[in-house]
Amino acid sequence: MNLNKLFGLLQLCPGLTQVLDLPKSLLFIRLASQFKMEILHAQGPSWRLEDAPLAVDLPIHVKVFLMQALGLEEMHILGCWTAFRDLIWTLDVKNDFGSLRDDLGLFEAFGFANALSPHMLFPPTSVCQNQVCPNYHQGLLRTKDKPRNVVLYTITGAHAAISVHLMCHQCSTNYHHNFSVHGGLRTYYGGVPDIIQIGEHQFVEQVVLNLFTGMMLVSWTSATNGARIYNTCLSHPENKPSGWPFDFKLRSEHVWDGFIILSLLEDFDKRDDILMVPHTGDQKDRFTFAMQEHNARIASNVLSSLGRREWKTIPYFFIFI
Repeated sequence: MNLNKLFGLLQLCPGLTQVLDLPKSLLFIRLASQFKMEILHAQGPSWRLEDAPLAVDLPIHVKVFLMQALGLEEMHILGCWTAFRDLIWTLDVKNDFGSLRDDLGLFEAFGFANALSPHMLFPPTSVCQNQVCPNYHQGLLRTKDKPRNVVLYTITGAHAAISVHLMCHQCSTNYHHNFSVHGGLRTYYGGVPDIIQIGEHQFVEQVVLNLFTGMMLVSWTSATNGARIYNTCLSHPENKPSGWPFDFKLRSEHVWDGFIILSLLEDFDKRDDILMVPHTGDQKDRFTFAMQEHNARIASNVLSSLGRREWKTIPYFFIFI
């Protein structure tokens, strides 16, 4: 963006250039960039994805947080958005600014109360992906229910995060961070995501699950001890915001569920296939059929690669995922 044009936009708001310095400008851009999806899905269904909304269309809770975090009046926040909105809309915050560790205090003080977190877990799509839906790739998906408080387990520690579900009101498909739900069937989006949901309120970075898998294969570490290692060495429970409804303690069932889900997603990705499982029922039973199908396919491939005389000499074998 041309600096002269930027300064001209800032001057349109009375008094803004007197209260806004460079560090505060960078802080505004960094924080506002975290909420692009939150801002986008507060717009009307016909809003175009590539267009940054106007200042008057900022959601109230986002505006209030920015006012409190920067100590600026509402008119100055609106002036900042008018000046920086096109830049913010094209930014990839992870690549430009890295971790928001320095901003955790602001979220502790002002963000979580406004259902905002430095880790906002939205679905990877903003439009309906159901090819038989009249709204396919048309209007914006709408938010479903209230944002959910969750825990995100990363290699740098556990973090308070917000999970947001989106819904198509034409076909009633419900979009989550890793999968969509329609007619009681959970359909994963394909590929292997960086963050994987392992429970109703628990998400884990893929790199953490890879660590657990490596410890199981190399040092025969149990899921229980894997969870203990994470809780002792990586969790940082002191980062838990006061009043957060879920603790930062990882349990052995989280390790097992994460191991199974990641293994299935990697297997389906290698075969260019999509994982589909029941969305109803208990978590412990949800992936059983997919695991059995996987094991049967592996067994069939192994036996077909052996001669008749060879496989007759094998008393049994067991394939775990």
